Amino acid sequence: MKMFFTALMLLATCSANAALIDFTSESIGYKANGYTVSGVQLFDTMGSELDVYDYGHQSHGNALAVNSDDQSQLKMIFSNVYSFLSLDFGNDDAGYSNAGDLAMLSLFLDGVNVGSTTVVLNRDDYMNQSISLSGINFNSAIFAYVDATFNPINLIEVVDNISFDGIQSNVPESSSFILMMMGLMGVFLARRRAQRNA
Repeated sequence: MKMFFTALMLLATCSANAALIDFTSESIGYKANGYTVSGVQLFDTMGSELDVYDYGHQSHGNALAVNSDDQSQLKMIFSNVYSFLSLDFGNDDAGYSNAGDLAMLSLFLDGVNVGSTTVVLNRDDYMNQSISLSGINFNSAIFAYVDATFNPINLIEVVDNISFDGIQSNVPESSSFILMMMGLMGVFLARRRAQRNA
């Protein structure tokens, strides 16, 4: 029984690394480059036009905008190495974007691009899309609106619910740990049954 409780404690530790930035408790207004939330530094790549505000249907309450209709991108620098990143995005107004324009998320490990993904903008101007990447170790990321040739477009990025997880460690994944515990439990029960029958 002691082994079972030890397993539960380790399992709880495995999933304790997740973090979510939803900007709900952040004060409204201008934020300087390097603005930090939950250990993540946030930057406007073409200046310092970061703002937290409730953008109505373009956000879920308070959200972060990389303001100015220029080719700015949102750069995120993390305090640790992670392997999962997801965020919601809005402000994909059809009047300011073209069919085929994309949201692009790129991950970097020590400055080297280690992976990217894109989502086609639905261009309805609501925050109802998300983008994510997992299984790739990273410590910084860039989110941007781009055209079909991956060049940044003049559209304000509005993001919310930035979720990241998977700090590198020697702790096994939850699913591996559960399988291992089930195997140990089976061995324990078989041994106990053999002792009763002897």
